[in-house]
Amino acid sequence: MIRIERVDEPLDFDAKVRQPGLAYLNGLAAGEKPKWTGHSYWCKAKKDMLDAYGGICAYACCEISPRGSAEIDHFRSKARYYKEAYEWENFRLCSSNINKKKNNSQSVLDPFEVKDRTFGIELATGRMIRIKHYDAKYESLCDSTISVLGLDAEDYRKMRSDILDDYLRGDITISKLKKSNPFVCSEVKRLQVKPPMEGASVTVEMLRAEI
Repeated sequence: MIRIERVDEPLDFDAKVRQPGLAYLNGLAAGEKPKWTGHSYWCKAKKDMLDAYGGICAYACCEISPRGSAEIDHFRSKARYYKEAYEWENFRLCSSNINKKKNNSQSVLDPFEVKDRTFGIELATGRMIRIKHYDAKYESLCDSTISVLGLDAEDYRKMRSDILDDYLRGDITISKLKKSNPFVCSEVKRLQVKPPMEGASVTVEMLRAEI
């Protein structure tokens, strides 16, 4: 997980998402709880979110595939903060799997607020680690984020490990790696890992042993 740079809302967002949403919320009776079925106007911003953030899951920091499985997470739960249900600033692009795990949890680190070099990857295994220490409250939130979202689960380890192998074999360039998995790319650059020169008698296994 690395910090995601915030992108400003599209020019037509207010008209197609915020205003219809606020009209619905303002029409609720005193004490009435919102019912989102039929009023999920945030879905109209899904393509904008995909374009703005390059199809990258804000939490797993990898390309969402297929793109159709991308969802909009309300970072501040709409169940508790319903007045922010139609605000671009409260939206985070993520995979359906991540969104389901996050649910209404507030014990997750905001991808826009991740501090530099908070998380790293043990490239030999794909394991997610903390590589820099901060205050106890922040570290606890980091650990909770990994646990709640399952970011160190075996499938994510394998995904990170597999794409590293693709890079080491020369199957993908560093630019492609950055586009598809910016988290792994940031670690490759930090640790100065490079694929072998063409014709060199070095295997991926040998390179992995040196990581």
